Amino acid sequence: MAEVHFFIFFLKYLALILIYFIIGHGILRLFRIKVPISSFVQYFAWSSGLGFIFSSVIIALIFSYGKTIALAAILPLAWFIYSLKKDENTSNQQNLKLDFDLKEIISALLLLVILYMIININKNLFYVEGAENIFRSNVSNSMFYTNQETTNSYNFLDGYKYNYSPYHYMILWANGVVARLFTNGKALSAYLYITNPALLFIVILLFYSLLKLFVKNTYISFFLSLVVLFFPFINFPNIILKISPILNINIEKLNGIFYQFGFPINYPILYIFFDLKTINFLLLLLIGVYTYSFNKKASIGIFGVSPVFSPLLLTLPASFFSIQLFTKKEKKIHILLIPLFIIIYFVLIKFILSSQNNINAFNEF
Repeated sequence: MAEVHFFIFFLKYLALILIYFIIGHGILRLFRIKVPISSFVQYFAWSSGLGFIFSSVIIALIFSYGKTIALAAILPLAWFIYSLKKDENTSNQQNLKLDFDLKEIISALLLLVILYMIININKNLFYVEGAENIFRSNVSNSMFYTNQETTNSYNFLDGYKYNYSPYHYMILWANGVVARLFTNGKALSAYLYITNPALLFIVILLFYSLLKLFVKNTYISFFLSLVVLFFPFINFPNIILKISPILNINIEKLNGIFYQFGFPINYPILYIFFDLKTINFLLLLLIGVYTYSFNKKASIGIFGVSPVFSPLLLTLPASFFSIQLFTKKEKKIHILLIPLFIIIYFVLIKFILSSQNNINAFNEF
């Protein structure tokens, strides 16, 4: 019975990945964009990531009737499409054909299966912050049913002063749709066994794709990707406890340092790796870096849209802008789009999404 349950959820996990790829590929075809990516596996990873970004934004705009932080994604994504369309290197790739390297495809399939087997064997991976994950799932459901982008249930009450708080809304909008499609509305099951694993696989495949830009050997890149996947399972707390007497380390002081970052020393690193915030960060970062490898202007759109997926990701466009600003290369005026995107993000939160008058929009549909 457990095997049947595993197989069914594995198929749903696989289906979601394929849906994201189809959406990403479809958007590129819709705008007649060719990108200089010859490897099918790398194209699959990049397109799947784009599929998640675009579909999440579209879902948020539709189900919130436009009252969503996803509004701040429109301009960056428009710039992303425009930059790809206008890229000379892209326009010269009209005859480029994807290389269906069997070794790469088998490696990707192994990563796909190994990741889900890890999740199935370690069923508590996403439960370390059980209350937090249950909360996120409940928010995902309530957003979908009420068409309101909020973490505060009091916002649903008449007479209560509406308050908008930034959060990881895009992935929760996406999870709400996944729950309807695959788990009959069970948002927690969708979140733990379909949405998060699918996004984590895309992250691992994007990491593999970036490695391939520098390490041409498929087997070495595959091995390093496995190392990244299994690295979080190293029991660092036990290692630290064992070596602390030898190195004369004060565990209490060390634990105090760890608490400054929000988790105790015995907090397994694998739970940080499998957390929504980490997956969000890595997904946007890797897509942005990979895009930068062949189109620097288009990468501005990816980094610019990052805060929409999590307020913590404001670090990405800020870091990108700083690096570009202080490099010795020729200054490009288009990097000024980054502060523009960030200003739009904050203006939306402060003056539009937090406006009490706009709450009436929910009741008109």
